[in-house]
Amino acid sequence: LTQRTCDFMETQARSGKPFFVQVSHYAVHLDIFYSEDSLKQTKRLAKGKKHTMPEFAAMTQDLDDGIGAVMDKIESLGLQDNTYVFFLSDNGGPETKNGSDNGPLRGAKGDAWEGGYRVPYAVRWKGTLPAGTVYDHPVSSLDILATIVDLAEAPTDPKRPLDGVNLVPYLTGKKDGVPHDTI
Repeated sequence: LTQRTCDFMETQARSGKPFFVQVSHYAVHLDIFYSEDSLKQTKRLAKGKKHTMPEFAAMTQDLDDGIGAVMDKIESLGLQDNTYVFFLSDNGGPETKNGSDNGPLRGAKGDAWEGGYRVPYAVRWKGTLPAGTVYDHPVSSLDILATIVDLAEAPTDPKRPLDGVNLVPYLTGKKDGVPHDTI
């Protein structure tokens, strides 16, 4: 998936046309898939420590490597200043099934509590969004489409408004308040 994504970006960049790519890595998820190299590394790091799932750690390592390769390709193609990158998970972990740990959050995958839906969500637009900024208000994956549509100045149907909002004014501090009263 990572290699196909990088190849696609290279082809599109050569065409000079704007493009969209969504990379939905399967990790970290059941069924468990990982590279043997990552498994060897995670088993070596876990030796002598309480670590019950080196396979999940290997999947996480593979995911990290894949994301790194995509980000490196964006840089090598010179696309970093006009590429919006969103990184997020789909839901919290199923703590009772696979050793997931949602930390101090109540609930797990499928719950309406924070442990079910509060997930990592990172946005990068180099040169526009300040690096290292932490935004403390709730946002949604639905905001990705609204943000991209707005930035691309794509037409929308006023009879069918988008469910999300453009996050850029909130993330840059140009707009006060919160994007959503409720999620």
